[in-house]
Amino acid sequence: MFTNALRHFVMIVCLVCCVSSANAAPVSYAFSGTLDQPYNGSSQFSGTFTYDTDLPLYPGITPFPGWSYYSGVPADPTEPVLSLTFKLGNTASSSFGNIVQDELVVAHTQSNDAFYINETFSYTGGQNLTANIGMVNNNLVYRGPFNSTAPPSSLSLTSFSMGAQLILQGTTAGGQYESVVGTITSLTPLTGGGGPPSVPEPASVLVFLVMGAGFAVHLRTSASRRNT
Repeated sequence: MFTNALRHFVMIVCLVCCVSSANAAPVSYAFSGTLDQPYNGSSQFSGTFTYDTDLPLYPGITPFPGWSYYSGVPADPTEPVLSLTFKLGNTASSSFGNIVQDELVVAHTQSNDAFYINETFSYTGGQNLTANIGMVNNNLVYRGPFNSTAPPSSLSLTSFSMGAQLILQGTTAGGQYESVVGTITSLTPLTGGGGPPSVPEPASVLVFLVMGAGFAVHLRTSASRRNT
């Protein structure tokens, strides 16, 4: 009796764990690198980006074969939306204008695996700038890190043979054309993607407590029946 009850309890716990682990989760990274040309006297840049592995496909786009475009609110609206922030030296990306769109692009083709985050800034006068994080692997040399165009659960610079870059390009609010290119040399997970282990959600903890209490009651009832 005890063995069967324990087996059933373990099976339920495993099932709950599997369902929980299948849920999408935000993935965040810190990055840094060196600019090809100094910007405002600095050759360094740094920043962070976050995306959810459950982002919806961007509506109204017919992608190229092997490409997927994602933007909007994740299936779980309590999770953070796609975001990219950075600094060029001491110049924060917030100084380039209002962010009007963030887009995640994943490519998995015969020739390339690629990961992009595109961020568009806009101004009242209509000028705009676009920032882009891009990582590309040449699959014709050796196969890349992806097996589909789904948002990846983790990233590693060593998986992209053609490297990674941050590119800022377009026209500023003052009408000046900007073109800044930097090579990403460091990519550190903050959450997900090899980062700190996630903390169970309160609902998941409650499920385990209820199951544990039920299991304890079952054992006590079984013991009482054996003693009578």
